Amino acid sequence: MSELPGPWYQGGLRFECTRCGNCCTGFSGTVTVNDAEITVLAARQEMDEAAFRERCTRVMSDGTVSLREKPNYDCIFWAREHGCLVYEDRPTQCRASFHTPSRLPAAVACSPLGVPVDLAA
Repeated sequence: MSELPGPWYQGGLRFECTRCGNCCTGFSGTVTVNDAEITVLAARQEMDEAAFRERCTRVMSDGTVSLREKPNYDCIFWAREHGCLVYEDRPTQCRASFHTPSRLPAAVACSPLGVPVDLAA
């Protein structure tokens, strides 16, 4: 029996962020951050790292650290009237936005905006 090919998105999805917020709002998720990202984000918020960790992150059951969400499930750094407040310093996971199948609806939602999402790559 031959091995089945991997999922069509296994090589990743190539896209250009439109800053529309479809990836950052409306549903619960985990945005993992590492120590280096925390250092950069804390400095950007003019907070010391301990205060940033307390106010802006949560420790997951597996020990990874994730950004907190607002009660409506928007990212803590998403402002509906301004967009991403840390865009230039956003975590690696945000830069690779469509990293899991659960984010695919957001990829499809961005396509009509004139930014092609290459689903074959």
